[in-house]
Amino acid sequence: MNLTEVLEISSSTDPGMVRSHNEDSVAADAANGLVVLADGMGGYNAGEVASGMATTVIITEISSRCSRSSRTRSIRSPASRSPRAWCAIR
Repeated sequence: MNLTEVLEISSSTDPGMVRSHNEDSVAADAANGLVVLADGMGGYNAGEVASGMATTVIITEISSRCSRSSRTRSIRSPASRSPRAWCAIR
């Protein structure tokens, strides 16, 4: 089952009261039920770039692995360290 039929994802971040801009990044893949949040580490150079890259890479890699694992229908224990354990069973 494609989780977009039963799952709606929304996100919001806030720079807080100290920073003038937000360096956090959120990425989502509703089809696989995946949401990734990266803290931009305010005060460091290009925190928003680093957090954006992190969320993009993580979503891309896990979504790709979920796509491959759904073809093989592998089911693993949630305690497994295999990336297939993170994937929704379709």
